[in-house]
Amino acid sequence: MPADPDLIAQLRPLRLPPEWQAFAWADVFAAAALGILAALLVLLLLRLATRRRETPLTVARRELAGARGLSGEERLFRQAVLLDRLAAERGRGSRRPARADSALTRARASLADSLYRPGAAADPDAIDAAILAFAGTLRRSGQGA
Repeated sequence: MPADPDLIAQLRPLRLPPEWQAFAWADVFAAAALGILAALLVLLLLRLATRRRETPLTVARRELAGARGLSGEERLFRQAVLLDRLAAERGRGSRRPARADSALTRARASLADSLYRPGAAADPDAIDAAILAFAGTLRRSGQGA
């Protein structure tokens, strides 16, 4: 049904309150602030959903690389602490693969030789390799074993 032009001409113009008719920068800034807050919220949710979880192997690599510049005794201490932490993480899993047990045994044996046998020459790089081999057998900390 087409609109009657005479009827439309008789209608009064649309009236808005005077404060709605004026342009206000405060409204523009409020809308921009709400948009920025909404974008930050979406960004935070996406970051939580898509972030990479650290594996025990990446943690071990990072910590061993940080300990490389330390003195021999301090580096051995850091290696022992890292190995104990990784072993505790392995203990939380319900299944223990045999390769994890053998890698842990090798890492502990090489570390114990360096720490407890008097006069033993410590090879920190070999201990690093044993720790990395053990860490490679572990699953990601957020997953069930």
